[in-house]
Amino acid sequence: MLQKNNINSVVEMLNNSSALQQQTFLNGIASFLSTTTENLGAAFGFVDGDKDIVAYLPAFLKPATKYEVGEDVYTVVTDAFSAVTLFTRIGFTPREMRALRNKPAAFNVDNGLSKTYYNLQRLTAFKSLQKGIRDNTDVLVTCFYLPQDAAGNDTRVDLLSGITGWNKEQLKLLSTTIGSSYDNVGGIEKLKSCFDITQQANLDVNSVLQLEALGALPLADANWNLIQDNWRTYMHQADVLQSAVSARFSGEEFTKIYATDSAALNVQKRDALLAFSIWLLNKNGIPMKKPSDLYQYLLIDVEMSGCDSISYIAQGISSVQLYMQRCQMMLERGVTNMDELPGTWWKWMSSYRMWEANRKVFLYPENYINPTLRKDATPSFGNFADALLQTNIDEASVGEAYKNYFAELGELASLVNCESCQCKRKVPGMKEPLESLFLFGRTNKQPYTYYYRSFDNQSAWTPWEKLDITINALYISPVFAFERLFVFWTELEEIEASKMENNNSIPISSVSATIKYSFLNDQGKWIQSQVLKSGIVINYESNYAQDSYVKDRLAKLTQVKPDDFNIDLPCWQAPNAIQLPAEAFTDKKQYPGTECILINYGFRVRVARGDVSETGVPKPPVNVPAAQFSFDTSLYDFISIYNNLRTNLVADKAVDLTFLYPIYMDANLNVTCLPTTYPVAAPGQNSPTYRPGLM
Repeated sequence: MLQKNNINSVVEMLNNSSALQQQTFLNGIASFLSTTTENLGAAFGFVDGDKDIVAYLPAFLKPATKYEVGEDVYTVVTDAFSAVTLFTRIGFTPREMRALRNKPAAFNVDNGLSKTYYNLQRLTAFKSLQKGIRDNTDVLVTCFYLPQDAAGNDTRVDLLSGITGWNKEQLKLLSTTIGSSYDNVGGIEKLKSCFDITQQANLDVNSVLQLEALGALPLADANWNLIQDNWRTYMHQADVLQSAVSARFSGEEFTKIYATDSAALNVQKRDALLAFSIWLLNKNGIPMKKPSDLYQYLLIDVEMSGCDSISYIAQGISSVQLYMQRCQMMLERGVTNMDELPGTWWKWMSSYRMWEANRKVFLYPENYINPTLRKDATPSFGNFADALLQTNIDEASVGEAYKNYFAELGELASLVNCESCQCKRKVPGMKEPLESLFLFGRTNKQPYTYYYRSFDNQSAWTPWEKLDITINALYISPVFAFERLFVFWTELEEIEASKMENNNSIPISSVSATIKYSFLNDQGKWIQSQVLKSGIVINYESNYAQDSYVKDRLAKLTQVKPDDFNIDLPCWQAPNAIQLPAEAFTDKKQYPGTECILINYGFRVRVARGDVSETGVPKPPVNVPAAQFSFDTSLYDFISIYNNLRTNLVADKAVDLTFLYPIYMDANLNVTCLPTTYPVAAPGQNSPTYRPGLM
């Protein structure tokens, strides 16, 4: 027992000594070669066959003579340096070097790893593949060692799928189809190339394999009859391929790619149809030998490639021109006389562009005459022409003129149609008045700019023209009277203030309206805006509510609601202007007997005899803010007229009453308000029978 223990101790001591010698040997050589012991240890596997490091120790333990090393030492160091340099330059790790030594077939190199170009290329291919699949954890080396288990499960598939993102089922299918294995660099390279193609094509493996299978799928049977099922397969795969391309590229990029692919396909289609057409014509008794014969027969360049494109119409025009030219030269059979076609016509008909220009001038002369002679030029076009005539013609000035022109067109294109006015107007030289329609539009952003145009039954629409006046309103009310076009609008002003009440400051607010108008004068210009009536208080609030006087009146006047004073209602945003002809008045002694404009403003209620209302209405309070007194007084006047109407109207009649009593404007632009007795009854009638002043 003691002897055995001694033997074990000696063996352990010798092993430790040998390990120390090997480590010292590696440290010395690694330091001399400026590398690490791990790299050197792995590289020694490629030095002098299958020798172990221990086999090199005697040569290095042998003392040198005359400062010269032995042949063995020189060979070992040189081979080790060569191996370390090679693998360091390529980027091999110690584990990869050991895998290369143990499984050279996995790297597709010979067992001896001779320094041939092929072996170097395969080692470089391994590192490129490793970089291409982003293998930072030696997955490839692991795959080289792993076998397929007895149940058919292949762990290598899971490893490759996990690091590359390849679909497992598609990976298995592709490996089986192309015969590539997972245990060598060449096989995985092929798999990667295939998956790169699927990624670039935006398809999966199944779709690519189906496209590849089309190469062996016939379209016709032995009798040259089309196989419908196979044709449908071709069409389906074409749709799949086009969908994949359109999914990856879009817009102009897809258009360019589609044009390039179509050009290449058209060349192949041309070659197929060219040969088929020559064969078919020969079969039908028309002698054809070469493409030039077919060109003379069809008058189409049958050898044109995909370097250019042409439309069917352009090709047809070119063929017709060629045919006519051949007729002129008496080269067409059956053509013997061309006298019916004048020579001057043929001179410009022989050139399509010259013919096109002549036809355009003939059909659309208004587009090609001198722009200064155009009477129907739009103001935008006139400004554009003036800008070009008033500056030096260069790239900057022309570009600026075009920008301004298109900016004006863009503004006109985005106009909001807001009002219209239909009328009959007198036109010199015409017996009957001309029925016309005026259309008004405005810009959709503040400050608003208004435009107008007209249309009558004898001409087209006139261009949009700007109203060169300031209209601070969302709506307008146009009317044609006195052979002039008028526009009325309302400008609202909100005023916030405060008043003292019981030693407390009470917030008050009021909204006042100003009715303005303008008209088109004899020179076709809009006059500056005129004030028709100002200071019309249309709402007043005290402490964010209507004052008590207004509340009490509205509580007893069921026809009017508090919401009727909402200034956002259209009736407050613009007045209502109506043209009244002279014959509209029945009593010309008391009422206007000439043409005038009737302007109503505010909400409108229907009044009939016997309507419920407050009687004995108290007058508004006096010692109140001016805006409150004005508003209360307007409501008081409105209720007074309302009571007068409901009392004196006949039973079967009803009238409309607006908040602001009607304003009348005559041809001299004089403004009057008719007396309150106007809508009540005709003068001199004993019994109050309704007889309005208007028909």
